[in-house]
Amino acid sequence: FAKVVIDGTGCGALFSKNLSVRPLNNQNGDFYFGVKLVCEMDNARINQLYGLKDNQEGCVIELAGGISDRVDCLPGLIGIYPGKGVLNITLLFSPDFGYQSGLQPHQLMNECLSNPVVAKYTGGSKPVEWSACRLPELHFNSMPTWVYDGYIPLGDTLGLLDFLRKHGVNTAMASGMLAADTV
Repeated sequence: FAKVVIDGTGCGALFSKNLSVRPLNNQNGDFYFGVKLVCEMDNARINQLYGLKDNQEGCVIELAGGISDRVDCLPGLIGIYPGKGVLNITLLFSPDFGYQSGLQPHQLMNECLSNPVVAKYTGGSKPVEWSACRLPELHFNSMPTWVYDGYIPLGDTLGLLDFLRKHGVNTAMASGMLAADTV
């Protein structure tokens, strides 16, 4: 019922996906694979490892680079989000990597967890659950037109943000300011 929709949600852009006419493919980097592992860890240990106080969330550790003998370098990143007795460990990688390496998503996660740097932050935790999914990353190339009456795509929805390499944040924020001024 809004008069104007400003969409900058990127991979969660359900409204924008409904405007898309081209099926997701990876020619334009439309999606990545994600594996998420949830582990329990004592709050005191989390506070010590991550420098948190009062068992609060607010820390993210992102790692990229050499992983193991089986995985020289992951085309993606590992993110660890600690707090309140839980570690959320996320692994993102391009979809063709699993095929090329011959490893299943849970095997890639296990390789990452065996890395000494990752083990330093996750050692002693108890796995609770894990899941794997395809993360759609809507790109403006999948939109038949960029602008509709009352609709403005910006930021990550337009593909201005490369979340794996941390590029484009300033441009994405600038697009938000321009949209706000326009509206």
